[in-house]
Amino acid sequence: METLYVIVKALALGALGRQWAATHDSVLQLYSQMQARLQDEYPGVNLARLEESPQSAGVQFLLKEDLSNVVAAEDELLVATAQRLIDAVADKNPELLDKLAFTH
Repeated sequence: METLYVIVKALALGALGRQWAATHDSVLQLYSQMQARLQDEYPGVNLARLEESPQSAGVQFLLKEDLSNVVAAEDELLVATAQRLIDAVADKNPELLDKLAFTH
């Protein structure tokens, strides 16, 4: 799976999870870690649009472009955390996977 796709998918799942009351704490913690990493290392990447509309393919596409511009795909910590978040969703909240459509 393409690295940027993994990051965007994880961020979208985390943002959607914040809107859903039954989201497992581990998913929310991993999302918070990703937010902090982006804020510290890539302050130009804004998650506000994603947090408002995590299911929007257009918003996901724009985020992917922003992440590409800052070469976030080379950030091993960010990528590893993204994969852990996706795995946590699959294990603890698989219904979130059904709520998002990914076309990237």
